Amino acid sequence: MNDDLNFHQYQRREAFARYGLCMYHIQCVEKTLSLIIVGVEASNRKTTSNQLSYEIDIVQNKTFGNLLTNLKNTKTKINSDTIIKLELALKERNRIAHDYWWEKAVTISKEEGIQEIINELSELTDFFINLDKELMIFHKNQYNIFGITEDQVNSIKQEFEKLDKIEFPKERILNKTETVNKVSKLLVDENNKIYIPIFYFIDDSTWTFGDNGLYRIYIDSKSSKLYEYKKFQNFFPCEISTKINFNSPWNYTYKMTNGKILRISKESDEGFEFTIY
Repeated sequence: MNDDLNFHQYQRREAFARYGLCMYHIQCVEKTLSLIIVGVEASNRKTTSNQLSYEIDIVQNKTFGNLLTNLKNTKTKINSDTIIKLELALKERNRIAHDYWWEKAVTISKEEGIQEIINELSELTDFFINLDKELMIFHKNQYNIFGITEDQVNSIKQEFEKLDKIEFPKERILNKTETVNKVSKLLVDENNKIYIPIFYFIDDSTWTFGDNGLYRIYIDSKSSKLYEYKKFQNFFPCEISTKINFNSPWNYTYKMTNGKILRISKESDEGFEFTIY
């Protein structure tokens, strides 16, 4: 294993995550577009809620290309700049959905290529987010057609604001060396027998390990069953090299800067054994 393997793996996961996020915002644009089309067509005639629901179901089964064609054929007041953006969105959507990973087959095999993919997908995601915002401004004026009032929208917003806000941890990659503050074990079964090792780094991030070494794990300290390896705490804090040495499957050693060796081995189906020598 080379020194950059963990970073490379992280970047690959990030690239695929960015792809999924981009596809999500593409679908947001498609759904908003379908609602606008139904709203424009319904604004010139009397209709019922059941008829609107039926028409929404029909329109939402159409492709992005068909939706854009339908929009151009309606008497909509969407400006020409937005139409141009939608035409570009259609082109990019088809490329991302059908050809993207074929185009990037060689690029993704290189570390600098993966970063290029992440940057491109991030820019495309921002493009679709901003386009959806433009469409939503137009769609907001159609709320009355769907029987939605401004008071109802504000009421829903207030209910969301009352909910506990979830703070997602910032992105964190594994460095070549890390300072470990302590090690613990996390019980992961109802019978309190099976456990995994947990490393606490100096920035309070938590890590465990799998087939290819250390990887990030997020722990709810209030509800998780965590126990310190007290007999090892005198060795920490200590810097370790995160490049692992494979002795055998699930049997790893890490070099510590104090001259010691941290050995982790899977002794049974129930958990792991720590040894420092």
